[in-house]
Amino acid sequence: FSLFFVERKIALKGFILLNLILLNWAVLATFSRATWAALSVGSIVFFALLGRRQTVSKNVIRTVVVLVFVGGVFLWQAGFLEGPFARIRSLWETHFFSLNHRWQYWTACVRAITVRPWGWGLGTMSIILTPFRIHSDRFVIDYAHNEFLQIGVDLGVLGMVWLLAFAFFFFRRAFAFIKDPNQDRTRTIIGAGFLALGVALFLTSQVDFPLRIHATSFVFAAFLAMSA
Repeated sequence: FSLFFVERKIALKGFILLNLILLNWAVLATFSRATWAALSVGSIVFFALLGRRQTVSKNVIRTVVVLVFVGGVFLWQAGFLEGPFARIRSLWETHFFSLNHRWQYWTACVRAITVRPWGWGLGTMSIILTPFRIHSDRFVIDYAHNEFLQIGVDLGVLGMVWLLAFAFFFFRRAFAFIKDPNQDRTRTIIGAGFLALGVALFLTSQVDFPLRIHATSFVFAAFLAMSA
């Protein structure tokens, strides 16, 4: 979205829009409800920041929102969204089975951290978590589905404090950058995009493990470098 708004050439705007459509389709294909929700919140944050700073006219933002809505209705009527809707319906059809399992993971992690607040060591979760788990025969737990608790098990309470301080520092600097009246339009829009992506990653990491996947973690490292 940031590149779409800062680019002035129509041909390049069209190319960026095509890539946005393909990327959003790829996101839908992941069937990850947490990713859908986090990216939706991130998009709202992005447009709210642009509207608040009046970097992009509200008419343009409204037009984009309407186009997204109309496109969504078209895909829904054409039957392309039946899979994602079925994935969402499965939440209550399975009596929130996935959320209940996550609650068990988080409870077990809290117990493990309480027993050893200085941490169990990197990569030990699948080995040490079994005695702390409420009974579940779904699969062996390799990840906590919560980045703070994962770091807590690996590196202890100090690791959790460090991660919280890092998140606070990142968002504090990001908001300060966007609010700076001396920033030009292009840098403000790009900054809003990085901040919105940071929000999406932060939210996803509370219920899933995107940063534990190698491909995503490499992208996250590049994201941090470019947003520095």
